[in-house]
Amino acid sequence: MIMTYVALAIGLVGFVLVIRHLSLVSKVRDAGEGAQAAILVMRDPSLDDARKQALVQRAAARTALLFLIILGCSLLACAAPVLLVAIGWQLGLYSLDAALAAAADPIVWIALTALAILVWKLSR
Repeated sequence: MIMTYVALAIGLVGFVLVIRHLSLVSKVRDAGEGAQAAILVMRDPSLDDARKQALVQRAAARTALLFLIILGCSLLACAAPVLLVAIGWQLGLYSLDAALAAAADPIVWIALTALAILVWKLSR
């Protein structure tokens, strides 16, 4: 049973490190800032409609691209722990039922959340 908890912890560390390595948080921040900039352009009375439209379309295209990048990075981050747990299961280190039961345990959730916060802070 201990291997199940170890696998979940390693999977969580992998998840956090992938998010950190791919700079996912800054990509989300960039997308939000781009949307805010587009709103400011629309409110700017000194710009004519054609210029506003061109700037907003450019911002929309950049935001759409960032959305796709964020989606891809999120899928990679989610795949990391799933793959790590699946490898342990395939190697016979634990059963899939044990991994699912451990992952559903509220105490494990609390412990993994604390671990995620610690890894996030230490990986800066």
